Amino acid sequence: MTEAELVRRCQGGSVDAFAELYRSTAARALQTARLIAGDWATAEDCLQEGAIRAWRAIGRFEPGRPFAPWFLKIVVNEALKTRRRSPVYELPDNLVSRPGSAINADPDAQSGDADLHLEQLAARQAVAAALASLDAAHRAPVVLFYFNDLSEKEIATLLGLRLSTVKSRLHTARRRMAEHLRIEGADTFEW
Repeated sequence: MTEAELVRRCQGGSVDAFAELYRSTAARALQTARLIAGDWATAEDCLQEGAIRAWRAIGRFEPGRPFAPWFLKIVVNEALKTRRRSPVYELPDNLVSRPGSAINADPDAQSGDADLHLEQLAARQAVAAALASLDAAHRAPVVLFYFNDLSEKEIATLLGLRLSTVKSRLHTARRRMAEHLRIEGADTFEW
């Protein structure tokens, strides 16, 4: 069944169709919420609240549009609201990013080189701390750009911002993170 058919079934009241759409997007939305909100428990709450809000709003969803960005926007908004209520937290050391990026190195996949493993762990921890140092307005675009591979235009649409605002926030966030990494002595990370 196509996504459009599932959406039509959801709009007709099918909880099973919604569950199938949810399953296809939940992992990505949960990871995004964790990076914005800070921990798994809070991210799971954001995901659950996002699912409830999505189910309630599915009647207003335009069939033919992709479901994942719409659902991700709802979950990101929940994570941002949570982040504003509780602004201080630390991201976990096992920060995960898009495949192939410098901070996605899987220590278990290494050939046993302990020094390389420690360097990669230190890099992940440093980037997690730098990301945690950002406010929600700057963290969300970074998470969506670097961890979800969304374009600046897609981020602008998802967050309801002007494209120039997204570009500015990404630039500022990169600068702030680089400064944080420099102060911590981990400034060899490449953007």
